[in-house]
Amino acid sequence: MKRFSRNEIVDRLNNRIRKYEPIVVCGAGTGLYARAAEREKVDFLIASAKSDALVNGLGAQEAVLPYHDANHTSGALAKHLLPVLKDTPVVAGIAAYNPYIDIRRVLKQMKQQGFSGITNSPGGSIYEGPRKKVYMAQEAEMILTAKEMDIFTMAFVTSEEEIKAMALADVIVTQCREDIRQAKVIIDYQEYLSEQVFAENKNTILLADVGNLTEAEAVQELMFRTKALGIVSEEAVESLLVHEKLTTAFEEILNL
Repeated sequence: MKRFSRNEIVDRLNNRIRKYEPIVVCGAGTGLYARAAEREKVDFLIASAKSDALVNGLGAQEAVLPYHDANHTSGALAKHLLPVLKDTPVVAGIAAYNPYIDIRRVLKQMKQQGFSGITNSPGGSIYEGPRKKVYMAQEAEMILTAKEMDIFTMAFVTSEEEIKAMALADVIVTQCREDIRQAKVIIDYQEYLSEQVFAENKNTILLADVGNLTEAEAVQELMFRTKALGIVSEEAVESLLVHEKLTTAFEEILNL
């Protein structure tokens, strides 16, 4: 179990870029998925309440409902993921909008647990109105505080305002609303966001969130249109394959 420094992760990503290889980031809610992802040489993993919900068959929205403390869930994943990994950084998803937390203390705890970075997941962008601006400011504060502590940072952004607020993150990930399922809408909107990202900082390491895209051609178009250097899927990629393989297996069994 190794904790990676901010510079080590950034160097790893820049090495991918120099080789013209796509950066790949995915969520992991179990050690099994983490080991499989490392075997496929993903660049780093996300441990968040969202990835925990998704690999356990729940919807992403469950991560922000008041059933549990999202940050506690992320922290609890450390004992399942970190011991089985040898050379893959794990980034903790933090709900920065929780009004009861001291963000510096939470960041210190995540670092001590062995996480190599942080990201704003679950994020407050699902909310509307005045609270959304408050949550965005809290997430921006988390990114800045993490950078002061020399912790690797990745920021999911869903609007121009968020792009400006979290422009100093090491990696920016454009993201569409989770209830959007039309491929064209997802790609068009992320293309718009990517233009805003590059207008803010043309040297940003930009990634695109796969979201509800399931076809390889759509993901390729997403990367081409956004000029993203890679993709992010908070649902473990392997879990998508599990659904597919199980469906095929059941069909074969039932057709005997």
